[in-house]
Amino acid sequence: PVRREPLPQKRGRSGCKNGSSQYRGVTFCKHRGKWVAQVRTKGKQHNLCGYKDEEMAAKAFDKAVIKFRGKDADTNFPAEEYAEEMREMPGSVEEFICELRSEAKRQNKPKPTKTGYLLFWDHMRDRVKEGLTADLAEG
Repeated sequence: PVRREPLPQKRGRSGCKNGSSQYRGVTFCKHRGKWVAQVRTKGKQHNLCGYKDEEMAAKAFDKAVIKFRGKDADTNFPAEEYAEEMREMPGSVEEFICELRSEAKRQNKPKPTKTGYLLFWDHMRDRVKEGLTADLAEG
């Protein structure tokens, strides 16, 4: 994927002090090996889950900050990019955070690979199907 530059920060705002990410609200968690999006609102920090890609984490942060602070909030990318997605998102803050987390889990989930017994079982099932199809064709 092509790496996009974030929008310039507004005056008086500072980004991450250790420079682990160029995006607002995103840090790298060495322990988990993922980019973590976090947003703070009303004195409470909300962890929006871990992402394989830094830009995906920045987009999750943007959606959350728009939900919490409105469309004029400081975002990493233009707020217009999220207009349609935001209309489809649930109403309450808790439901919204749950939806962002489940979306992240779906995106981060690796494609399952079959090995060993499962691969053998699929092979045998296919052979049985071929045999049944051949029997039906013979009449």
